[in-house]
Amino acid sequence: MREINKLKQELMILKTNELKPNYSELARIHKCDRRTVKKYDNGYEGKPKTRKKRSRLDKYEEEIKSKLELPGSTIVNGTIKM
Repeated sequence: MREINKLKQELMILKTNELKPNYSELARIHKCDRRTVKKYDNGYEGKPKTRKKRSRLDKYEEEIKSKLELPGSTIVNGTIKM
């Protein structure tokens, strides 16, 4: 991870000086693939910290809520008692 941060900094310096980076040379210096260097030069920010994946139960949310409102159903320690 530290090498990627150094790579990003070096790419930023090259861009501010309006120099075209040599991807192969930078890859050798930072011990990564030249395509990785190019990817970060094109603006890649890394994987997102959180995923925006829906739960499998989301489509049943309304049905679950309606069943929990029925008399005799309670939730104890995260489990449903009927």
